[in-house]
Amino acid sequence: MVSTDTSARVESGSRCFWISIALLTVFAVALRVLYLNYFGERLPAMCDATAYRHMGRLLARGHGYVSWTALLFQGQSIPSASYPPLYPALLALIRLVGLESAEGQRLAVAALGAANVPILALVGRRLAGPIAGGVAAALTAMSPALIEIDGAFMTEGLYLTLVSLALLATLYAEARPSWRSWGIVGALLGFATLTRSEGVILLGLVILPIAWVQGRGRRLGRRVMPLLAAGFGLTLVVAPWTIRNAVQIGAFIPVAQSHKGVLVGANCDLAYRSKTEIGGWIVPCVTAVGVKGMSEAESFERYRAVGMKYALDHPQDWPRVVAARVLRTWGLFRPGKWFGLGPNEIRSFDFAKRTMWTGWLLIVIAPIGLALVARKNLVHVWLLLAPILTVTLTTAIAYGNPRFRAAAEPSLILLAAIACAALWQAIHNPLRWRPLAWLVGALLLPLLIVPADALGQVELGDRPNIVLIIGDDHGYPYAGFMGNEIVSTPHLDRLAEQGTLFEAGYNTASTCRPSMMSLLTGFAPLQLRPRERQRFSRSSVLNLQTLPSLLSLRGYRSFQAGKHWAGSYLDAGFSEGTKVNATAQESVRESAGGKESLEVGRSTMKPILDFLDRNSGDPFLLWFSPFLPHLPLDADPEYIKSRYGGKELSVTARKYYANVSRLDDAVGTLVARLNELELREKTLIVYLSDNGWRADPDVELPFALRKSIGGLRGKATMAELGFRTPIIFNWPGHVPAGRRRSEPVSTLDLFPTLLEYAGLVAPASRIGRSLRSSIETGAPPRRKVVIGHQEERYVLPVAKGFGDEADYQEAYFLRSAQFHYVWYSGSKRDDLFDIVADPDEERDIAAEQPERVKRYREQIMYWRRRVERDPAARRERREAGNPAR
Repeated sequence: MVSTDTSARVESGSRCFWISIALLTVFAVALRVLYLNYFGERLPAMCDATAYRHMGRLLARGHGYVSWTALLFQGQSIPSASYPPLYPALLALIRLVGLESAEGQRLAVAALGAANVPILALVGRRLAGPIAGGVAAALTAMSPALIEIDGAFMTEGLYLTLVSLALLATLYAEARPSWRSWGIVGALLGFATLTRSEGVILLGLVILPIAWVQGRGRRLGRRVMPLLAAGFGLTLVVAPWTIRNAVQIGAFIPVAQSHKGVLVGANCDLAYRSKTEIGGWIVPCVTAVGVKGMSEAESFERYRAVGMKYALDHPQDWPRVVAARVLRTWGLFRPGKWFGLGPNEIRSFDFAKRTMWTGWLLIVIAPIGLALVARKNLVHVWLLLAPILTVTLTTAIAYGNPRFRAAAEPSLILLAAIACAALWQAIHNPLRWRPLAWLVGALLLPLLIVPADALGQVELGDRPNIVLIIGDDHGYPYAGFMGNEIVSTPHLDRLAEQGTLFEAGYNTASTCRPSMMSLLTGFAPLQLRPRERQRFSRSSVLNLQTLPSLLSLRGYRSFQAGKHWAGSYLDAGFSEGTKVNATAQESVRESAGGKESLEVGRSTMKPILDFLDRNSGDPFLLWFSPFLPHLPLDADPEYIKSRYGGKELSVTARKYYANVSRLDDAVGTLVARLNELELREKTLIVYLSDNGWRADPDVELPFALRKSIGGLRGKATMAELGFRTPIIFNWPGHVPAGRRRSEPVSTLDLFPTLLEYAGLVAPASRIGRSLRSSIETGAPPRRKVVIGHQEERYVLPVAKGFGDEADYQEAYFLRSAQFHYVWYSGSKRDDLFDIVADPDEERDIAAEQPERVKRYREQIMYWRRRVERDPAARRERREAGNPAR
């Protein structure tokens, strides 16, 4: 008989346990809200997340499960089974309770994710006691991996919760087996399957081993009862959806067809041969398959057939491809690719690093917990291994992505909690402490020998030298590699031919200072604009994390040569430079580069060549921004005659083109020295211009225009010519040669791209998206549109003249694949041009497409709010001592 004191202690202990779990659950919700508001990147839903949001919206409006693309873009309501249905249904339910905004929905999903805290606490307590349950709850509440998963518009959060519930239900069914208890397990696995199709694999991995172990020595019927009951529960949940698919789509689709698209994207040359993408999923492999005119079922069947055929034709590649898939999923192969996926999966880059390291720690500690569980109950070993095996098997068949390990997180957390609980008990029992301490030390040793600076690294491979060449007022049409038959640019043409060219790059501004500040800091000018309406100055970027200062963390020396935004090279974090002093008495031209700096590229290359000679053995960043083809148009008359003497050109065009050729000559000198020092194969060269210019071959500009903006559609305007710049990437052996890309990209993307090539991750406050994967694999860039902004003091509307009477006002532009939209926010004026059909922007079609204008303006307004309020950017500026206005 149990004494009264003992019963009281048990009751008190149970009460403390539940109070602790309740507090940890509240803490988990708070952490997730904090992450979404202050640490998570404010990114719109993209890719699969876009599909889920639209499907949830259509469900909430009564459209049913239909193809969201067909309904939105074609106005056709076509039944769909491309995605499993449960997660869109959850988003629809959240909408129906009044949460329409993306932020509100993410908060609701994140709060639901905190339910894992009490669930895993109960599982841990049943497996190894209340201490293990409490530790499991704490780990669940604070796990960076779960915080990220819960804050994204992706299915993993709901799937993880259902897997956790299935583990808990299985423990109860194992203790009290019955048709009902095992049927509940099957139903939970059915709901998991309707969230992610691989949930059905858990049915076999969880039930069969348990039935076999528990059924030893019993009748066959007793052995198969758990499997039959669970199978019945799963079928009862999944069957209505399967029947619906058969009736409405006319095909047997148990859950979804998306896995067939996975097969073609994961089984192709790029996925099997590429060094960076091996074992991944490649978008161009899917888009290359012709499915035009096919129904959804027919197109997915086509994907499956193409993917399976490629896989069966290349069995010799399976071992290394499968190894890459599995190792990448567990964060053990090219973990930097994980960080690069952050924007698509709505994750913070900084949190991705924490997730990787905590994931590794769990993987190291989990075997201790598994060994302790095996000593007590082999059934529980199978139960905890089942989600881990499911993840491994799924990624081996499909492709590798660390977010796919979400279903295994509960098992890893539980095993780590059991190990920690045992360690706590061992501390209070010296006889058990010593062997356990040796075991923990042996397993933690791999983490201790990892270099400390690896925390911020993406890859541990070679670090290329980086040469960033920035033309000054180089209009995008005026180069041979852009199809111009007059302007001579042989050296730039060679870089473009032997590298990858993004023809439609866009600066953040159409004037030099804000544009260069974006290249230097990775911030949009809107994030850095001063408190007052004065010029951007050295204080705008002082003490911020800049490209050279971040590269210095990887051992890079850096050199600033040529034009600069303001201040000295030291203000921007360069190791060396030609712009030393910053005084109030300097002219605008001198403050941009300094007298000594502006001659680099025009009359001398010595400072650059000397820097290369001194640093040929160490990685370096060279910022080379020659004051060309910027005014003054002062090329030697003989030089102009030798290059353009026989051509019928206006005086302005002849001199401007000569300055473009002088810029090209400087590039040739630089590349020649890299070849002489045998650095060419180790150097990534990037070329772009800081803003545009207009210099038609037969137009003579008035002096007022010629001296400042290059025409009414050039610099300082919102026209295409003002913002657009081609961007060349050239690194022999690493960047594909001869590839031309027409998709719009932003110069903000250069900051994370160059950092990734150097083995670093951009801070979370940066909104650019690395282009490295797109460069190396040919995959489309992750952004669909480019948005830019211009302060009112710089904006000259296209329809106005130039001078004091000009109507200056703040303006924004949005560039999609086909359209260029401009919104003058001061006057609420809208301009819209079909840039494909009307590249000279001569016909404004804004009045003809009011819906498109409205949609583009809303996108700009959303972007403006997100950029201006970005907490990470505000925090960095505040810590630097120069808060934004």
